[in-house]
Order: sequence, then C-alpha cells, then structure tokens
Amino acid sequence: MLFTQKYSPLSLGELAGNEEAFSKMRRWAYTWEKSQHPGPLLLHGPCGSGKTSSVHALAREFGWELLELNSTADRSSASIGALLGPASLSSGLFGAKKLLLIDDADFAAAEDRGAVSALAKIAGACQQPLIITATDAYSKNLSLLRGMCEKIELKKVNVHATLSLLKRVCAAERIQLDDAQLHLLAQNSQGDVRAALNDLQARNFSPNSRERERNVFETVRGILKGTSYSDCRPLLMSCGLPHDTLKLWIAENVPVEYEKPAELAAAFSMLSRADIFDGRISNRQYWGFLRYSTALMGAGVALSKQSPYGKFASYSYPSFIRVMGATKEKRAIKKSLARKASSAFHCPLWAFSEYLPLLSKLAHLDPQGTLAAYSLEIAELAFLLGTTVEKTQKLLGLGSGKNKAVEKEPAQKHGAKKPKIVLPAEKASATTRGSPLQKTPPANAAAADPAHTKENAAAGKRAKSEPASSNRRKIPLQPPPTGRQSTLDFG
Repeated sequence: MLFTQKYSPLSLGELAGNEEAFSKMRRWAYTWEKSQHPGPLLLHGPCGSGKTSSVHALAREFGWELLELNSTADRSSASIGALLGPASLSSGLFGAKKLLLIDDADFAAAEDRGAVSALAKIAGACQQPLIITATDAYSKNLSLLRGMCEKIELKKVNVHATLSLLKRVCAAERIQLDDAQLHLLAQNSQGDVRAALNDLQARNFSPNSRERERNVFETVRGILKGTSYSDCRPLLMSCGLPHDTLKLWIAENVPVEYEKPAELAAAFSMLSRADIFDGRISNRQYWGFLRYSTALMGAGVALSKQSPYGKFASYSYPSFIRVMGATKEKRAIKKSLARKASSAFHCPLWAFSEYLPLLSKLAHLDPQGTLAAYSLEIAELAFLLGTTVEKTQKLLGLGSGKNKAVEKEPAQKHGAKKPKIVLPAEKASATTRGSPLQKTPPANAAAADPAHTKENAAAGKRAKSEPASSNRRKIPLQPPPTGRQSTLDFG
C-alpha cells in the first residue's frame, strides 16, 4: 500500500504546513454548520501542497458526506449538470451536510468549454458546501468562477514541515534513516509532500531524479531577472509551455521588466533573431535550429540588460493570444465565406479577403439574393451586413434559428411556379425592357405629347384591322395526292 494512502490525514491538524490556510478552511466549514451559506471555496496551489488531502480531511473532521468529481471521471457539461445538480440541492443521510469536491477544475475547463458554465450555474444555486481545487486560480478558463468563490491559497510545504512528516512515517514503519538522508528527501521534493512520501517508500535519494515543471510566471521572472546562460537554461527546459507560447510570454513582459530603451532594443532584437530561426525550422524542417532559438529568447533576452532590476513587476498574459481568442468566431466566418464564394469570384482562398468588401456590398443591396446565391447561413449574412443575427432574421422575415440558412419553402400547389429571386441588376434590365416591374406612366402623359397620341391612334387602327396572330389556325403543309401534280414550286 502506498504511503500517500496509508498515511492520509484524518483531520486538518495532521497536514504538514499551510496552518493559516487550513484555519480559514475550518472557519468556512463552521459557517456552513451554522446553516449559513458563505458560498463556494476555491482552493488553489501547486501540486503536492495538500489541496485534495485537506478536503478529505475536512469532510472526516466534520462528519460530512463527500462527493468527489476528479480528473478520472467524465467532466463534460452534461455530466456535471446531471451529477452535481441534484446533489447540490439535497443534504446527505440523516440531514448531514454533503461536501462537493471538483478536483483540478482548470483542467476540466480546458477539456470542455461548457464545463465552467455548468459549474458556475451549480455554484450560484448550491445549497451544500462546494470546494473547487485548481493549480492556477488565475487561469483564463476560470475567470467565470473566480469572482463567485472565496479563494484560499496553499503554498509549497517548507523543508522543516516535510522533514517532520518523514520522521513520523519512518518511526511508524521502522525505517532506519539518518537525518541527512531525510533532509535530502525533503529538499528534493521541492515542497511536494506526495513526492517526498513516494521517494521515501522507494528509497530514492538522487537529487536529479525529478524534473519539476515550473509555473510560467516563475519561468518568465527567472529569465528576465537572470544574469547568465546557466540561469536560463534550466528554466527553459522545465517549462511545460510550447516554445512559441513561451516566446509570446517573454515578448509581452519585456517592456514590463526593462526600462532603458537600449535594453528594450537589444531584447527585442534577440527575440526577432529567435523568430527567424523558428521560421527556418518551419521552412526547412530542420529542428537543429531549435537550440539557437531557445538560447536567443532565453539567455539572449536575459543578457540584454546591464543589471537586474530589484523592483516588483506584475507580468501579464500575452495580448496576441487574447486578441486571437476574441476574434476566433469572426475568423471562422471569414474562412467559411471564402470556401463558399471564392469560386464565384474566381480567386483562391487566401486572396478572398480582398473581395470581402464587394460581397458585403452585394449583401447590402440584396440580402435575400446573396443568401440564396452563395448558400450562406444567417450568421454569415449578419457578418456581411455588420448587424446581429436577430436583426438579420427580422430583415429577412425568418424564424429564430441562429445558424439556419434559408427556411424551407411552404408546400406549393400542383402546377404553381416557384418564386424567382430577382437581383438588382435583373430589376434594372427588366425595367428597360418594359416588364411588369416598370412603373406605370401618369395618366396625363399622353395628353402632354400630341405626336405620341397620334401614333397610338394609328397603331390602334392597325391592330383592329389585323387579326391576332395567336388566334390564327395553322394548317400544316401536306404532300399532294398520288397521280396529281403539285402546284407548289420547291425550286
């Protein structure tokens, strides 16, 4: 049996470190015991700091029934609503409180975009204690939940608290280890109690056996405040972000850390050079250039400053990623319009953006005709018109379907012709031909022109004297009977 399971805490007092945070959790639980609803609790901190263990210990200490939804369960929006919806409104057996635990909510939000909305809906109407755990409480995926919850941060457990726990486990298991070995285990864990217990059970004393993944803020701070290549290389190797994303983080926060224009110019020159090598990797498919790009955006940026700044800098999320996320829907509509209308404009997909204003002009002239001619959806037509979907539906007189194209035509009678959609150009040509679309001239127009009146009278007499061609009976020409000579000359 694993030590992490065998020595799981039975109360908050048995946990190592974070005494102040656990006291806040206990006060939050006492508030629920008094039949008050303080709201959900957002418990955040690094891995191994005791987030899940503290929730289990809290449930045991207060005698609450625990309902846990961890990372191994199905955490889609539908499953969250079906499982936690009824449980959040009803108490446990014999009227006891029911503690709901959503473990690693930031990862659930990344997997299903609707999971956060479902959690927010449950958190707003929850009648039972609800605790949500996350590694990064300020993740973009948790922005909807962050304002609804009381936040408690668990920090990394210090070496002395970890060492005390290891000594208690060694005494219970009768493991003979000296203080130097236990101190090495506590130091190698880097604040992760779970890792320290696993190393103790495996007798793992190697200092380089575990490469821990660092927080992105720690990585950016270490690079911008670093002074040598050896300071930056471990940070770059242990960061879990993709290479291009980390480069955006560094580029976004260089102006926040550096102040002198010469330092800013040198840092962005290094980032530009790193971007050139990334382009060569993409074009030539030679990944050996990655070592140069990594060194330039790490040590190159770090060595661009004259000396480290001692100020506190608040680093921010890359604005490029934020803008791309905000315009994702518009870019998807543009791609869909290019696929549907590029063949009609005789242009490739990549060049269709130049013809988009022309298509928008056609949509303003004849929305219904443009919708039918290119098989557009209502959302795409609304984008061309620059209005909302609801206003576009009112303009066309359609129903409330958001992405529905043209509504089905009503059943037509037998023999009836389908209505024809007349484009503006066809209307103009029909008017010049004297079609029924042409406006009726005023009654006094003929009286104002005597010559026109005489011509109309003469045309009327000719029409009366000549029978209508449509009333004439056409007699087919038949060959003459046999033995008689035809009077027709076929030349």
